[in-house]
Amino acid sequence: MRVKHEMCRYGLYLDNCTDSMTAAEADEIWGAMLESYDETDEDLAEFYEMLVARAAQYASVRAGWLLLTREQKIAQDPERTRCHDSFINAVDMLAAFLKKEGRDISWYERLGTGRKRGGDFACYLSLIYALSAR
Repeated sequence: MRVKHEMCRYGLYLDNCTDSMTAAEADEIWGAMLESYDETDEDLAEFYEMLVARAAQYASVRAGWLLLTREQKIAQDPERTRCHDSFINAVDMLAAFLKKEGRDISWYERLGTGRKRGGDFACYLSLIYALSAR
């Protein structure tokens, strides 16, 4: 079955996906996260770099998902889940580190624990990093 590319539009995603995240909301959450960023703190910088790297890994898998056959999806699903879990784990680890340091993690509650929102956030991070790399 061919992908219905005309269905892959941002407005349709927002209209048709439950618990969707807007680009503006993702940017606000990322901005709140970055308020705690300090490049001179090597431990903290590692957490942020790990987060972005894992977001890119997950987004890469997810971006090609609609191009896979049913059989390919079945074969690829464990890797997709592993990448997603790895990203969520990186978010959780960053939040725990920041909390231990007494820094604001209100962004963590706003992001929430929903897997779909977490995956969407990873894709938005990957998008902005890809655009910024030009």
